[in-house]
Amino acid sequence: MGIVSNVTSDHPLNAPLLAMLRAQGVKGSGDVYDLDGWQLHTHPDLCDHLRSLNRACTTSAYGVPVLANDKAVYFAIARGTSFLAFRLPEPERSEATAAGGKPFPEAGGDWVSVEPWITDKTLLTKWCRAAHSYANSIKD
Repeated sequence: MGIVSNVTSDHPLNAPLLAMLRAQGVKGSGDVYDLDGWQLHTHPDLCDHLRSLNRACTTSAYGVPVLANDKAVYFAIARGTSFLAFRLPEPERSEATAAGGKPFPEAGGDWVSVEPWITDKTLLTKWCRAAHSYANSIKD
């Protein structure tokens, strides 16, 4: 799927998201829509959309495409046909919420889901970069 291999990181910040994905994950059967050994839980068009935001950090967890930094801290996820979320710092978290984003507490308090098909691609790119920078600022 991407340049980064399948990452099911034990990083403590990923624990809530991984628990949710693990509970929903279904082992793959070798089908064309399996993702790294798991049934894909994201529409292929949305997978491509996420990948277009940061190709170098694309990986997956339990059949769901995610973006992770080199320390394996997840900073973006895409699910279903229209669910895209970022791990955002302030002020970008408030900006995304003001633009119609919703908190994604299942993944942690700093995650916000946004509408991937309606939100301007420039904003999505900005938030993705902020999320990546934020993940990079997290100490081990």
